[in-house]
Amino acid sequence: MLHQLLIRNMALVDHMQIEYGQGLCVVSGETGSGKSLLVTALGLAIGDRADATLIRNGQKEAEVSAVFDLSRQPRVQRHLEEQELADGNTCILRRILRPDGRLRAWINGHPSTAQQLRAVGDLLVDLHGQHEHHLLLRPAQQRMLLDAFCDHMRLTNLVAERYHRLRFIEQRLTQLEAANAEQAHRQLMLQQAIRDLTALDPQPGEAEELEELCRTLRAKEQILEALRSSLALAEDEDPNASGLLARALQHLRHALPLSRELAGPVAELEAVSSALGDALRTLRHLQHDLDLDPSRLRTLEERRFAFAELARRHDVPAGQLHTVLASLRHEQTTTEGHDLELARCREELAGAVIAYNKAASELSASRREGAERLSQQVSMVAQRLGMPRALIQFQVQRLGDDHATVTPHGWDSILVLATMNPGEPPKPLPQVASGGELSRLSLAIHSCIAADESATMVFDEVDVGIGGATAQMVGLLLARLAANRQVICVTHLPQVAAFASWHLQVSKEMGAHATTLQAQVLHGEQRLHELARMLGGLEITAAVKQHAQELLAMGQQRQLLADHE
Repeated sequence: MLHQLLIRNMALVDHMQIEYGQGLCVVSGETGSGKSLLVTALGLAIGDRADATLIRNGQKEAEVSAVFDLSRQPRVQRHLEEQELADGNTCILRRILRPDGRLRAWINGHPSTAQQLRAVGDLLVDLHGQHEHHLLLRPAQQRMLLDAFCDHMRLTNLVAERYHRLRFIEQRLTQLEAANAEQAHRQLMLQQAIRDLTALDPQPGEAEELEELCRTLRAKEQILEALRSSLALAEDEDPNASGLLARALQHLRHALPLSRELAGPVAELEAVSSALGDALRTLRHLQHDLDLDPSRLRTLEERRFAFAELARRHDVPAGQLHTVLASLRHEQTTTEGHDLELARCREELAGAVIAYNKAASELSASRREGAERLSQQVSMVAQRLGMPRALIQFQVQRLGDDHATVTPHGWDSILVLATMNPGEPPKPLPQVASGGELSRLSLAIHSCIAADESATMVFDEVDVGIGGATAQMVGLLLARLAANRQVICVTHLPQVAAFASWHLQVSKEMGAHATTLQAQVLHGEQRLHELARMLGGLEITAAVKQHAQELLAMGQQRQLLADHE
């Protein structure tokens, strides 16, 4: 509910603070007094566009703030909480207009975008003035009105829930399918890697054992080569150390009788020859003991190289290849399970489509049945509101040719058509209804829809071109609407103003250098005098006052009846 509207430096307003009450609130005043400026200011507060011409002459900026009581509007509170803009049961929308046309906005003191402000404003206020302000012209609003009439909360929630589940599964399936090609390539790589590792069949500790065996065998091979070379030089080749030593001793022994001094060297060389023989026999034994199988070392080296190559390929130590094989086998099992997950996801999607279609079909059928009833009722009310030949049609259309088109709101688009004259085909509202007729059509529709929680409704042209009994019917319907919500109506008809819970008069005050706008809440005689002025005439006579008194009494009595309906 709109509790307070503050306007500063806008058009003819220097500074104005207006307190609004519950029920039906009417705003009246002389033609050209600026009544619609209050609607313009409220529209600016809830997100309407504006230009710098609204700024009061000589001022640097214009400002408007609207204070709302949310105690009966939990939907708005939930929205603000989701946006982290909540402040208890109060919502304050503030807007500043600069000379360059720029607009700044705040929601409960938080700087906000125009989109955020419009989203909150649409929940708070249903403004009926010029065509661009009419929520009734918006397809989403037309759908919501029909669903409200049909009491579709359960069905619309169910369709939205199944829609979001359907979209979630579709996104999951898209992700799985996008990964499918990569998984297939990975599967081929896994198969090759597992095949290579399985052929190697690495065992725990085998790599280390291979390294030790190869190192030992290579050392033995070096020793054996040294033995072979040594034995070849010592006695196998020609000449060799043994043979040369024997020939040296032979020459010395022939000369020994000639010189006793040769005895020592001969003895030493004979000892060397004996030691050499012992050493050569030892080397022969060692050579025999170290006799190697070259093919075994070659086989071990090839296996060690295979370990090293696969370790390099998988970027792990050779000793971990057995764990790599186990890990790849596990991944292969998991990857194969991906195909099962993909199949399950496709099955879930098929089930989700069936569930969504079932709920959307039920909602669509109920909408079609409800559309006929609402069309009849709204047409009857519209005919009593100064449009005697009006026929209103809520048309339920399929968004697509098949079930491929899904939305959170079902398959349907709702279009409100109307004809004001017999023989003319129904057309969309903007093509056939004037601003005042649109306001009255909205009034007719809302009077057919019961709602405990609703936005504040503002009517700026609801009584254009009507009078008499039709004006009284408009007033009565406004009073009925105001039983469950706040309704603000700018009017020039006393038949409408008589139904008000409170009455606000707007007037101009002419100063020496400027004109300002004033707003005053009327009570008692003030209100009676304003109704008499609205009844017309150059002079407010006693008869006019009597007529105003009777009109006010009748309006208040009917309002009481409307409150109890």
